[in-house]
Amino acid sequence: MSLKQIVATNLRQLRKTNNMTQAQLAEELELSLDMVGRMERELIAPPFKTLEALCRVFRVGGVDLFGSGASTGLRTDRALVLNEINSLLSHMSDKELKQAKKLLKALT
Repeated sequence: MSLKQIVATNLRQLRKTNNMTQAQLAEELELSLDMVGRMERELIAPPFKTLEALCRVFRVGGVDLFGSGASTGLRTDRALVLNEINSLLSHMSDKELKQAKKLLKALT
């Protein structure tokens, strides 16, 4: 998974966790709605100024935008699988997410 994919996935998850729409985030960042959408769809990588603003808006450290293991440089198979699963889940509708949760519970 590329760094751009990881940032896009974490950005989307942070936005949804904070119950923000793309339009609300765009307003907070003083960016266009199109720009936020393009970052979330991995079409563009946010510049450092935008990364700093994202940390401020979501009240997180920079490492939270780059995924688990980023600060230590560890890229274990487990971390890669979890990041890929997070990416897949972040693209699901609420209904699909609930179904995925039921499937995961059945597996464990």
